[in-house]
Amino acid sequence: MKSSRRPLLVAAVLCAVLPGAAAEAQTVIARHVPEGATVQANIAGTPAVAATIDPEGNAVVSLDTLDGKAEVSERIYVFACDTRRQIVLADRGAPVPSLGPGCTVRELPGVYVVRRGTTLVIDLEETPPTVRIAQGRAPRLWLKDIEPGSGPLPREALYRLGVFAGGGFSIYRGVADATCGDASGCRAGDATIGTTVGISYWLSPWIGAEVSYAKDAKLTASGQPSASSTFTSETDPETFMVGGKVGMTVNRVGLYARGGANFHRATTLETDVLPSITRVVNGITVILPGGTLTTGYRTQGWGWLTGGGLDVRATDRFGIYLDARLARISGTARDESPAVRDTLTMSFQMGLRFSLVR
Repeated sequence: MKSSRRPLLVAAVLCAVLPGAAAEAQTVIARHVPEGATVQANIAGTPAVAATIDPEGNAVVSLDTLDGKAEVSERIYVFACDTRRQIVLADRGAPVPSLGPGCTVRELPGVYVVRRGTTLVIDLEETPPTVRIAQGRAPRLWLKDIEPGSGPLPREALYRLGVFAGGGFSIYRGVADATCGDASGCRAGDATIGTTVGISYWLSPWIGAEVSYAKDAKLTASGQPSASSTFTSETDPETFMVGGKVGMTVNRVGLYARGGANFHRATTLETDVLPSITRVVNGITVILPGGTLTTGYRTQGWGWLTGGGLDVRATDRFGIYLDARLARISGTARDESPAVRDTLTMSFQMGLRFSLVR
C-alpha cells in the first residue's frame, strides 16, 4: 500500500505523567484476543516481548519506544501468525515490517505521536483493528466489556483530580435590612458578584471531595439617618468551603450533589458623617464641631453548606461547570463588639475545570 493512500491521523498526547506510570515506557494493551492465541509486541527491529494478562483478560506489554527522545511518530501493525498475534510499532518513515511467511499483516490507519507514559489500547476484534490512545493509564471503561442486561453502563468521573475557577453572583439574605435599620433613604442590596476557586478529587465515579475558596465583592449601603447626617457601610466577605460530593456521569455530562461545611469571615466598616451642632447655653453660643466617625468589626464562624451542579467535558482536560450552593453564614465578632452574623447565602457560579489527573 502506498503511503499517499493512507489517511493521516495524528494523535497528539499531553506529556503529563500519572503517578505509577513508568518514566519512559509506553503501554500496549490488546483487547479481545482470539481464544487460544498468544500476544507479543515489539518495536520494529527489536525482539518481541510476551504480553501478560490483566484481570479483564487483556494482553498488556510495556515498551520503550522513545530511546531518549521527547516524542516519536509511530505506525502500528498487527500481525496474525497462526495462534500468535504480534503488534509492531515502527517509525513513520520505515518500510512495512515483515515476520515471514504464514503471517498476515494489517496496518492501523494513521500516524501516532507518543510521549512518556502513553497507553495504546488496540481492539483485535474490530476489522481492521482499532486503537485508542491515552496519556497515563487508560480509562477503565476502555478495558472491560459490559454484559447485555447488566443495567446502565458504569461511568468514569469526568475529572478524577482537577482544579476549577469560576464566577457568578451571591445573595446574602437580610444583609441590606440589617445594615440600613430605620435609616431613611437607605440604598443597599443583598446581591453581589464574586469568584470561586478550588480543587476536587473523585475517589470513584460516584464519590468525591472538594475544597474551595470564594471571594465576593463588597456589599455596600448608604443612608441618611437624619436631615444633616449620612452614613456608608461596606461589608467584605470571604468563605472557605470543604465537603463531599456524590454524582454520576453520562457520556460527557456529569451531575453531582454536594454537602459540607463553610468557614466564613467578613469585615464591616461604617463611616458616619456628623454635622456641626450649635447650642445656646446661658446666653453663650456653643458650637459642637461635626466630623467623620469610622467604626468597624470583623465576624467569623462555621456553618453548613449544600448544593449541586452540572459538569460538561469539552476536551479530555477542560470542561465547563454550572454550580449552585446554599450556605448558612454564621459568625461572631473577634473583638469586644456584640456583632453577630447569621444569614443564608445563595450562590450561582459558572466556570472552567482543568483535569490534573484522569
